[in-house]
Amino acid sequence: ELENMYVSFRQEIDTYAAELIVNNLETRPVIYEGKTVGFLILDDDYLDSFYIMPEYRRKGIGREFIKSEYRKDMCRWHELAVVKTNYAALAFWKSVFNLRRISSNFCDLHYEILGLKGLDYDT
Repeated sequence: ELENMYVSFRQEIDTYAAELIVNNLETRPVIYEGKTVGFLILDDDYLDSFYIMPEYRRKGIGREFIKSEYRKDMCRWHELAVVKTNYAALAFWKSVFNLRRISSNFCDLHYEILGLKGLDYDT
């Protein structure tokens, strides 16, 4: 019961915060076949949020978008955090980046981004 209440609380708080986050942090849409299918949010050199709509996941869209944007930004992103129990997100980020865990708390794992995995930076 408390878990459900917490989920409701987070949804309510996130509703209030969404406009502030999207309008005050660097937000980039993920466009696929002319449709916005997700977004990337950056806070300076910190990768704050990344989302792809469920029906567009596991098609390589997110991976190619992240690689392209990371190269465009001349590899300026240095950190990201992942919720410990979000195993799909953790597997995704580990497949895209070389990561070094720098800290954790009860909920999140924090990583330093060392570079793209298996990529020639001159291409």
